Amino acid sequence: MPGIPALSDQSMTFQSPGPSPVFHPTWPQAMEALADDPGVAVVLGGSDTGKTTWVASAARQLGRAGQWPLAIVDGDIGQSTIGPPATVALSVLKETRHLEGSLSFLPSHAFSFVGSVSPIGHLLQLLVATTRLVEKAVRSGARTVLIDTTGLIDDGAGFQLKLRKIELVGPRHLIALQREKELEAILSVVRERPGLRIHRLAVSPSARSRSPAERSAYRAQCFAAYFAKAKRLALESSRLCMLTPPTGRFRLRAGCVQPLLEPSVLCAEDLTGLLVGLNDPTNETLGLGLLEGASQDGRAIFVLTPLADAAPIRILQMGNLRLDQSGKEV
Repeated sequence: MPGIPALSDQSMTFQSPGPSPVFHPTWPQAMEALADDPGVAVVLGGSDTGKTTWVASAARQLGRAGQWPLAIVDGDIGQSTIGPPATVALSVLKETRHLEGSLSFLPSHAFSFVGSVSPIGHLLQLLVATTRLVEKAVRSGARTVLIDTTGLIDDGAGFQLKLRKIELVGPRHLIALQREKELEAILSVVRERPGLRIHRLAVSPSARSRSPAERSAYRAQCFAAYFAKAKRLALESSRLCMLTPPTGRFRLRAGCVQPLLEPSVLCAEDLTGLLVGLNDPTNETLGLGLLEGASQDGRAIFVLTPLADAAPIRILQMGNLRLDQSGKEV
């Protein structure tokens, strides 16, 4: 599948050549286009433009039209509705009852740990996670795959993240929620891609800006819910590869990143509460954990996790977040 990277933010000042973009008068017009022509749909827009609301509304309309199965890939790692924050999550839906409430009630059939709630410094991880889950959704038989994205759309990382994501997943539909022309730079690059239909939509009048404090509180609530039934699990360090976070600590001389960690590092540093991905041999995420430390001899690593079985875990991916007992970032 094709796709490219791009991030979002509302500072884009690109001046579109030619006439001003034409907006659909209503959201349902674009939803009807998806029902008539199923496929992968990427939803773009800055923060608080209603991307998740659009995905939920489109999923309900597609369900009413009998477009089963359909899938949602939640790539908004900072304000996740499916799966915990810092992950890209997949939900494959086969019946109407799944869409009766909020997307936060949808089952998560798979998720991939990115390591942070911000795309910055984690573009590769976010792109790979999204692409793998879209491919999994297509293999499951989903007729339509709705991809929610982060609000990073600036001229730098945001542009590249979104552009590469489009190239990697090869969407049939591109849903562009914009207040003015903030997405026109990306749209101008992809507007002649064979098979791609671009739907320019106005932001919902009910869209409300959320403060950083509100966003942080929401993430804490999601993390707390995920770890509500977590228990201590002992992992045998000799069976693990421990991957360094993409950014942050664990740097060698000259600023080089040390890719793998030894258990002695966990003994020497206080990493209590560090968010980690518990992955299988193919580096697919089985669950998340919070580091609780290591045994004095370094043979056992202790994590707090909802997972009950340590046997399939072969890769420990360190993240860039530390959480307290309430799920708050510290």
